[in-house]
Amino acid sequence: MDMNSRLMYVRKIAWAVAVLVMSAGVAFAAPGPGSRYATDAYPGFDSGEDLPKPEKKTPSWFSFFTSPAKDNASEQLSYARACEAAYEWRTARRAYDALVTYWPMAPEAVVAQKALADLYYTHYFDCEEAFREYKYLLDFYSSQCDYDSIVRRMYDVAQVMREEGKKIGFFRFSNAADVRRAFEAVVRAAPGSLFAPRAMLTAGELREEEGSYDKAIEVYETVRNIYPASKEAVEALHAEAAVRMRVLRAHEYNRARCQDTIWFLRMALDTRPDEAARADYQAWLEEATGVIEREAYQAARFYDSRTRTRRSAIRAYERFLARYPASKYAPAALARLGELQNGAPAAPVAGGAEKPDGAPSAQGGEPADTRSLWRKTCDFFGAYAWRSRVPDETRTVFVPTFRNESDVAEIGAVAARQLLREIQREGSFKIAAQDAAAIEVQGVIKGVSAVQLSYNRSSDRRHRENHATMKASISVIDKRKGKVLIDNRPYEAMTSFLSDDDTRARLREASGRLAEDLAMQIVDDLILFDWEK
Repeated sequence: MDMNSRLMYVRKIAWAVAVLVMSAGVAFAAPGPGSRYATDAYPGFDSGEDLPKPEKKTPSWFSFFTSPAKDNASEQLSYARACEAAYEWRTARRAYDALVTYWPMAPEAVVAQKALADLYYTHYFDCEEAFREYKYLLDFYSSQCDYDSIVRRMYDVAQVMREEGKKIGFFRFSNAADVRRAFEAVVRAAPGSLFAPRAMLTAGELREEEGSYDKAIEVYETVRNIYPASKEAVEALHAEAAVRMRVLRAHEYNRARCQDTIWFLRMALDTRPDEAARADYQAWLEEATGVIEREAYQAARFYDSRTRTRRSAIRAYERFLARYPASKYAPAALARLGELQNGAPAAPVAGGAEKPDGAPSAQGGEPADTRSLWRKTCDFFGAYAWRSRVPDETRTVFVPTFRNESDVAEIGAVAARQLLREIQREGSFKIAAQDAAAIEVQGVIKGVSAVQLSYNRSSDRRHRENHATMKASISVIDKRKGKVLIDNRPYEAMTSFLSDDDTRARLREASGRLAEDLAMQIVDDLILFDWEK
């Protein structure tokens, strides 16, 4: 091996050793939990992209006025202390700042930076600037200062900022966003401190003041998850419940949000709260339950009209009573269900009413109506009956297997089979072979999806309530005339289901209920279709 080869070999070894040393240094210097970069651990806080990156102080373009008065850091520190002792606050502040700017690596820079922050806090009473200087001390000199005392001072300054607000001239204004970021910085700097739960709870309250209620809910939930044994967790639970109810009242009704709120309030009652909190949770639970029950009852009444069939109205009321048997609307729904099952009137039938028994026959002219008012009323409503609108010649139907474009296996066959059952149950149509049927219903399952509504945080298996949706496209063809009656009409079927670890398996089990909902919609549209057009 010649000299050049040996030199090249030594360089390669040196390069490999340097890479290993640098890798080890990076691994040990990587930020741990609670550092300024670990923002993913705190939902509801500002993300890393929204946070200002720490930057070292550098001399400005007018450095002639801000340059240090002495030639070295030690003399500059003595000069700044002498100015502070002489109550020359402005000169002392500039001297401390110049020392940190021009000699950032000197040991005196740590002392000067803390003195500068203390000066802003104790003499200038500028809490916002003091907080920035304390944070600068932690960002660049965290291993050389008293970390715990500095973080505690930052927490105290943040509390003063919240109480006093932002000062502009001789006026003070509320500055919830900046104060919230200050408390978030305290939590990131010392997540294991005794005051961290209170700081995070305050950040949630400031999120409420900003009007970011969804973010406030995330912060309160984080308090309960990270500090479950603290008294702030109990306060966060009550505050989160109040915010959820505020969102439920203020925004347009949303079934998923309402169901998630009901689950949350039930979970809150299971935590054995005190009497005052229990009364609030119970009242909010009744209010949220009333909202979803009222919506369900209105949905059932939608089917109870002359534009719908008696079968669909009966099914709607039965589903409502099955889901909400103890609702305050249950007696009215039960009474109306009994009327429908006993043949209550609906749409009028063309052709008029038949003559009641005992009515006189027509002899040469219209006989006088001698019926009582009660009999006239009964005969009037007797002229109304539930009859199918489907012509007799179009009452045979054929349903092939639906094409499946979703990722749920065999859902097309399940939907077609459920549609056949629904057609037989309704009775207006008869199932026939493809050659003998007058009507053919073709379908395509476009997709099946599930969205998580809630999950059980107190259980290891974390059973979750999911909202499943199936989208389909349906076409109806009149085989007698070769005419497309309904061309790729979109449908959306919905249901909910519980899942543990295997959501896909539970979704397949819920596909039968999705197919049933889809079949009911298709049959209703077939019955209400304008066949005379």
